[in-house]
Amino acid sequence: MKNILKQVFGITTTDIQKLNGYENFNYLISTESEKYIFKTYTSDGDLHDLIEGENEALLYLDNDSKLTPTPIPFLDGTYVKTLTIEGQDLTCRLL
Repeated sequence: MKNILKQVFGITTTDIQKLNGYENFNYLISTESEKYIFKTYTSDGDLHDLIEGENEALLYLDNDSKLTPTPIPFLDGTYVKTLTIEGQDLTCRLL
């Protein structure tokens, strides 16, 4: 997963911890200076649209108060992407 995160976000991870989740898999991603939540969901077109909508709402609410998570774009500028991780197609985003 470290290689995938480097390729699609340009971040170098120092640690990855799997977090408990009930409908998706979440990971705490640590770098030298930042921490992120990498969220993966089973690939589904309707879910992809819902996640894009959630990201739009979070971006609208985004401010420096850090009360809401901030979506982090992939290197290509998108916020939601389907990636193949360990042979499984997953809809992914980083917060």
